[in-house]
Amino acid sequence: MNNISEELSKKVQKFAKERGYENAEYLCEWNGFKCFEPIFNKVQPSYVGAPLLILVDANDNICMATYEESMQQIKDSE
Repeated sequence: MNNISEELSKKVQKFAKERGYENAEYLCEWNGFKCFEPIFNKVQPSYVGAPLLILVDANDNICMATYEESMQQIKDSE
């Protein structure tokens, strides 16, 4: 169970769709951010490059993570 409100989930979904993704799923808390995985196609895996994250800060500001942030989050979660 996560602590993501329905309102924030809808905002993140809208953000993802505006950038060409089908969906975004909550992953974890990391470095003070809520992390979401943007998904191109929920049914079929999409291999489109380096993994990316959608980050949400404590004020509910939403942005795409940089490549470096995405790689650091993966490293920190190992």
